[in-house]
Amino acid sequence: MDVSKVRRIISEMKQKKLDFPYKGLIEDATPRITATDAQIEKAEKETGVKYPETYKTFLKEYSNGEIVLLGIEPMISQGLEESECYCNERNSARILHSEPEKGSYIFPEKRYISPEKMIAFTYYDGYQQSNSHWAFICDKEYPDNDYPVGYVSDNTENVICVLKNFETWLDVFWQGNKNGRGMYSNVIMLLYPEYEDRMELVDDLISPEAYPFYEKLRKKYDCNFKKYGLD
Repeated sequence: MDVSKVRRIISEMKQKKLDFPYKGLIEDATPRITATDAQIEKAEKETGVKYPETYKTFLKEYSNGEIVLLGIEPMISQGLEESECYCNERNSARILHSEPEKGSYIFPEKRYISPEKMIAFTYYDGYQQSNSHWAFICDKEYPDNDYPVGYVSDNTENVICVLKNFETWLDVFWQGNKNGRGMYSNVIMLLYPEYEDRMELVDDLISPEAYPFYEKLRKKYDCNFKKYGLD
């Protein structure tokens, strides 16, 4: 975990000029509010999860949700009342309206997890406009609460991509977009850029039996993972 790296990214993001052709997009991508310690503590109590310092730094120093990062990654607010924010759903079970006892299969890790144990920090796919989202994987303890993060498919409710932690997710997002102008990509698009392959990932990884297909696509795009410093 590297809070200083997150602060560097935040500093660079604050300096980036937003150059969307539409005013509404600029408004959506401009930070409005930051989180207080009390709001974060309230959210942690509601979810039963202690957040990593990297994520709390982002909430307190860049934005407590109410923002679509570069118009493409919609961030969840923490500790606000439902009337104060776009999305008050903070775990995958509620975002997907799934039954808590139904398991989601984490393809990269070959195991199941309860959707209740995935705490969302984005709340829909900013490009496909689905409820696919990124979430902390919180079904066991990690040092310093530095949970892995997974991309949860709205269609299958399974996890089709896992990154080391929130810091890694933010770093990939910024590496892929900091030099862009006007058109940006969310993290899953940066890793799996071809639309048809990406849609097969979110639509067809229904059961563990589909693992060979997942592995095939993961190998196909290994160059992208390496490009962003991922194993």
